Amino acid sequence: MTEMAQQKRFVFLGVQGRFTFYVLSTLLEGYCRPQAIIIYGDNPQQAQAEISGIRIEVSTSEKSLSRLARKFKVPLKYVNNRKLLPTLSKYRYDYIVTACWPSLISEQVLSSAQVAAMNIHPSLLPLYRGANPIRDQLANEDSDFGVTVHKMNQHYDMGEVISQVALEKPYQESYKVIEKRCAIAGAGLVMQMIKK
Repeated sequence: MTEMAQQKRFVFLGVQGRFTFYVLSTLLEGYCRPQAIIIYGDNPQQAQAEISGIRIEVSTSEKSLSRLARKFKVPLKYVNNRKLLPTLSKYRYDYIVTACWPSLISEQVLSSAQVAAMNIHPSLLPLYRGANPIRDQLANEDSDFGVTVHKMNQHYDMGEVISQVALEKPYQESYKVIEKRCAIAGAGLVMQMIKK
């Protein structure tokens, strides 16, 4: 528990999907507890998120995110962009950490982070920007998988790269396995920054 006392504070933003779930569970299991977990949507029943017209596959139930929040005693909120700043204003944080937030976040919200607002993106940026980089890489038969943590700005996946790690793709590895590996590796990169 002493690790948590020394780490920087952060809020976590995501959707009800596998990538968000794997990132969040890795952070929590690694003793990086956010001030709050903010899930996109007005309520738990809003099951699908959409980024630029592309629907995000949602397969992790709301109950899994709720269980994580209860287990680690972290507030869980369902918020759309319109209510994001008022919700965040209730917390003190150094970082905003996102994994699959489905829309651009206002400059006012991004600048509310004392240190940085950062996103975990499952590709080696600047390659494969966008909502589904793993699918795009698999379609192109590109085996250079990885994950990037980058600063957020007013453009999707175009902020300054903070950290990256390449992941070797074993033969015949599935989308779901690559997604999980990227999420865990991305959470690891964030933990290194938060625990500094």
